[in-house]
Amino acid sequence: MTTGDDDRVFSGHWVFETDLRPLCEAVAHFTGYAFDDRDWQAIGGALPATDAGRHDGWSPIRCPAASR
Repeated sequence: MTTGDDDRVFSGHWVFETDLRPLCEAVAHFTGYAFDDRDWQAIGGALPATDAGRHDGWSPIRCPAASR
């Protein structure tokens, strides 16, 4: 389902907080990854300190798919 604000959301390179877990679950589903509460805890712990505007603003947690 889409809303009239879709262009604004995606052009700003961010996702509404309430949509983040469903987005993660959807991406996991389509990639065959079993997303669970431990994944969500890792995201919840790392996300507050994440800032795309800083050179060191990303979480040090490595994405398993990144090594493929």
